[in-house]
Amino acid sequence: MIKKTTKKISLLQNLEKEFPELENNLILKQENYIFDFTNKKVQLSFTMN
Repeated sequence: MIKKTTKKISLLQNLEKEFPELENNLILKQENYIFDFTNKKVQLSFTMN
């Protein structure tokens, strides 16, 4: 669980660095790791094992 949490935080930090203007529009659905940037119509999906 700690590993997954660390990866999730790291992913969020990387996304915030790459898309700082979208930081306030980031929606994180923890159950399936979907990042949805509504303003830019970009969706990134991650599967973590």
